[in-house]
Amino acid sequence: MGKYKPNTWYAQRIGAVFAVSCLIMPVLHGSLDSESYYLCTIVIGTLWQKHRKGMESGKIDKISAKRICIYPKDLQVLTGKSERYARKVVAKIRRHYEKDKYQLLTIKEFCDYMGLEEEEVKEAII
Repeated sequence: MGKYKPNTWYAQRIGAVFAVSCLIMPVLHGSLDSESYYLCTIVIGTLWQKHRKGMESGKIDKISAKRICIYPKDLQVLTGKSERYARKVVAKIRRHYEKDKYQLLTIKEFCDYMGLEEEEVKEAII
C-alpha cells in the first residue's frame, strides 16, 4: 500500500454500511439465507464494538485534538458573533501575518493576535 495509511474510522463506517446493505438488500428481495444473516450480524456487531471502545478510550477525541488550524466557524463559537464577523477577523489576522488566501490560520497565530491563551482556545473549540 505504500505510504498511504487508511483512516480506520472511515473504513469502519464503510464496512458497517456495506454490512448493513448486505443484510437489508437480500431481505427486501426475500433471498437472505440464515448463513448470510448470521455473518452480517457478526460484522455489524464487531464494528459497533470497535467504535464504542474507541469512544470510551478517547481515541476518537485524540484524533481531533491534533488539529492546529482555526476556521471562522470556530471564531463564531468562541465569540458568539456572526460568521461574517468571524470571516473579517480571520482576514485581518491573515493580513497581519501576510498570508495568502489559500494559507491556513493556526490556533497559535490567532491566540497571539487576539491575546488569548492557546490552551483555553483549544479546549473551547476541540
